[in-house]
Amino acid sequence: MWNKHPQTVGSVTITAIVPGIVTYHVYWDGRIEKHILRAIQKGYEDKYKYSYHDEKRQKYEIGFASIKPTKVYEAKSGTVNLIVLRCVQDVYRDGNKHYKLTINSQRDYANEHTWASLLGEKLEVCFDDIVCNGFSMSDGSPVVSSSHLNGKNGDIRYLRKDRSGKILDLTATPHELDIKRQIAWNKALYKYGWKSLLVWPY
Repeated sequence: MWNKHPQTVGSVTITAIVPGIVTYHVYWDGRIEKHILRAIQKGYEDKYKYSYHDEKRQKYEIGFASIKPTKVYEAKSGTVNLIVLRCVQDVYRDGNKHYKLTINSQRDYANEHTWASLLGEKLEVCFDDIVCNGFSMSDGSPVVSSSHLNGKNGDIRYLRKDRSGKILDLTATPHELDIKRQIAWNKALYKYGWKSLLVWPY
């Protein structure tokens, strides 16, 4: 999509392309739209803007994320835009919409669409103890988790009753799992495209 402002000069109409910023629009119902403009505003060539829209059509400006075009790992061609999770809006609060994301790994690169989905999920549940145990490395490689290619998949800790964000060993202390919040979080993940969730037996 692009913005156009018609300018009339006498009887001749000139259409000027106004530069803008590539923007991800994340909606409360699970939709994610990437709006690409024909002309990019100077200084924002390597940045994407992220916005969230709630069910009352209120818009929340989350912020910008710097993208790193990277060759698709284990592919002969193609690129993927990776985002450093340590450099994004990790704490957000605007009225009743809020979240806090903690990164606990050197594998802190997610792709542009994954970050959009995470924003939708976090603003769906509004939890302040979401902890990520890793996505991909800067080159899109997975290291120890074979499915963590190109910033698409990641590990997220279980939600505890004490909301500390600490690791929860379900085999040793299953009673510390906040079942109600975990179900809400799982539903939010599914809503925004995480259709395959791998978990420990519980």
